[in-house]
Amino acid sequence: MVTITISAWPEALKLRTAAVHAAIRAGLVEGAMRCVAIAVKATDDKSVMNIGQYKRSWRSVPTDRGATIENIAPYSGVIEDGRRPNGPPPPIDAIVAWCARKGIYAKPQVSLGSIAGEASGGVKTDEQKAASRVRGEGQSKHAEKILGEVGASVRRHADPIRRAAESIRWSIAKKGTPAMHVLADVMPEMIVMVSETARKRVLAAAQGKVA
Repeated sequence: MVTITISAWPEALKLRTAAVHAAIRAGLVEGAMRCVAIAVKATDDKSVMNIGQYKRSWRSVPTDRGATIENIAPYSGVIEDGRRPNGPPPPIDAIVAWCARKGIYAKPQVSLGSIAGEASGGVKTDEQKAASRVRGEGQSKHAEKILGEVGASVRRHADPIRRAAESIRWSIAKKGTPAMHVLADVMPEMIVMVSETARKRVLAAAQGKVA
């Protein structure tokens, strides 16, 4: 989060009229709104994992003395400050959604269908083929019964995207994540943007114009 106030702009300390101060504040608010685009680009440059929602969550919020640029994504604090190693795992749903968007999935495991398809090689008689079908049908029903008993837990485990997400989730819990400090590299650019916007507002006010 970045907060920009009138007192942070040196020229404001020399000007005392209410009109000029109002112009400065209007310039700070307008400049903060323009800085949202800079924050979005900075997010791209940092390659934040769940980049879509995080990019859409940048806001400029007017205050009594200026404006605040902040990110309202629920996990923005974790992205900014990082996550310590050996801590609790992050929520799974956001990681599942990210894996789905990126096409990330775990290697396939043996499916329940392969249980029913078990058969030995070689030439078989009609009687042997019939016996194999009976065994296969029985094994398939047994597999379905197991799946019904275990329920959602087995289905989640069989989902390759969710298994990939679980792997990422527990890796994050073990290793932690680095602090991104998304706006650190663009602060000079944001300061120039806000200062120039506020300066134009002041000049317009001094000339009796509405900026």
